[in-house]
Amino acid sequence: MSRRHARLRETIIAACEQKLDLREVLEVIFQCSIYGGESIVDEPLAIFTEELKARGLFDGVATRSLHTGQRESERSLDAERATWHPEDTADPRADELMAKYGWPGISIALVLRPRHTLNNATFIGGLDEGFAEAFYDFGYSDMYGRQILDHRTRLLCMVGNTLAIGEIVQTRHHMRTAMKQGASPREVLEVLFQSVVVVGHPNIVPERFRDLVKIVEEETGASL
Repeated sequence: MSRRHARLRETIIAACEQKLDLREVLEVIFQCSIYGGESIVDEPLAIFTEELKARGLFDGVATRSLHTGQRESERSLDAERATWHPEDTADPRADELMAKYGWPGISIALVLRPRHTLNNATFIGGLDEGFAEAFYDFGYSDMYGRQILDHRTRLLCMVGNTLAIGEIVQTRHHMRTAMKQGASPREVLEVLFQSVVVVGHPNIVPERFRDLVKIVEEETGASL
């Protein structure tokens, strides 16, 4: 998401004119709060609301909002467990952590971050169990579990988001996870190309290209 509000306004107006699904546009803004924080999304949400109200489009988006607990009631632990990495499925810590922090956050974290979540949740919980519960409830269950955007689309957006804030470790992670959720290497590369316009080439060219090539080779044994 652009830090320049004038550019962001232009993008929102273009989304309206191109008749994009504005509920999905709103979701992209919401998801930026994960890495950018509340202060990053406050003004974009105000701009989004202003532009949609000016065009008589706001009510159509607002009536499609999620209700409290809606997504959790639609999810199935058994279905998600079937998609976990076998090593995570066999690890007794999975059930222990779900019993402690609730299954909705831990399970979706295991879907998206295999062979990482159990170690991470154990480490964070060792520091402060209350924070660990809040972290997995908000970040994973409440935000990544919203499913307004499918995981593939959301993760491609997060590649751009992490590039915008200079969080390179998470950029690498999201490139890898986006491909595991069905994005093609060429789609991830296109996100890098498009992000150059907003965040500048020194942040991307050529090191993030090299990162992607390495990830593709590790994950698929192929090349771009």
